[in-house]
Amino acid sequence: MDIERQGVISRVRNAVESRVNPNWETEQVWRDYFHKSRSIRELEAIVTDPQKDPVHQQRALDILLAPDVNSLAFHANLEFSTSPVRLINHEFITSLTDTQAEYAAAIVSGNINRFRRQSTSEDRNRAYEARQRIEDYNHVILSLLPKLPPTQADKLFSDYIMIDETLSDESFHKYEPVELLLRVVDLPSKYRLRAINWMHSRAEDLRIEGKEKELQGFLNSYERLLDSISFTDDLPIPQEAFENEVSYLLGTFDRSFSDGWNTHYILKHLGRDVKHALVRRIILNGGNLHDEKSLVKEFEEDQELVEAIQTKLTEQEARNRSWAERQRQEQETEAAILQRMNKKEPSAS
Repeated sequence: MDIERQGVISRVRNAVESRVNPNWETEQVWRDYFHKSRSIRELEAIVTDPQKDPVHQQRALDILLAPDVNSLAFHANLEFSTSPVRLINHEFITSLTDTQAEYAAAIVSGNINRFRRQSTSEDRNRAYEARQRIEDYNHVILSLLPKLPPTQADKLFSDYIMIDETLSDESFHKYEPVELLLRVVDLPSKYRLRAINWMHSRAEDLRIEGKEKELQGFLNSYERLLDSISFTDDLPIPQEAFENEVSYLLGTFDRSFSDGWNTHYILKHLGRDVKHALVRRIILNGGNLHDEKSLVKEFEEDQELVEAIQTKLTEQEARNRSWAERQRQEQETEAAILQRMNKKEPSAS
């Protein structure tokens, strides 16, 4: 068959296919594009290139936000085998146009809710995979929220999954999605406050249901979460809100904040009244704090607290002296043993 005849047949075939399938031209472009494997960065470049047709930009977004390559309704020759959505980064999401962000939000909403259902599967592998994808889509949601109009942002936020249902309440990792949310710098503060309200609701639900073991696990996790977000000089939530959370745990659940050695990070972000209440709770429940001598001076008007701290300091000094004495005796014993190993002086004959 000569070249001219082949060209005619090709044009006729293309014309027929374009009538049967209106998206034929788009599909042909992508078949040609995937003549070799492509990277995440190459696909991101299509999305962010203002010269590219929105149809092709949406196709690239479909691929980038897919939970796995096999879930795509079309062929994609990619140079990686892992989940595409796991590889995209925050900077890419924030570079999307408003229209692209709304399109991405619709994809993310549908996918994360599908994996929410799968996360409780009795198939452990299936549940684990769902957990991984939920984590990925949670990250994307947090990046998308500042890009969306308020109504759509609120709707997408309702899809954010605050809790890892595959873990027990004793596991701090169960509530990592909340910590992740609180740490996002450019997230509107209303979403951080909604996350805090969600934590309160979770505690109340556990208490009402009489799940004491789960409640204590939850409260331990909440305590560690406050520790975690207080490590830096700048809190990710307003100081007033942070103080309210400490007061909430102290008052509502009579928490002792047993891990007093880490609580000093929390203390530095508290006003005097809340700090005083937390110090009292820890010290009077037998806990320990850094630099307890300075607390005696800071809260000298609280005689009960001062006496408790001075008693602890006296006991600690006694333990230090006892330890020092044991060390001295051990050193003397060691020296005596080594002395016996010395060469003997020859006896005078």
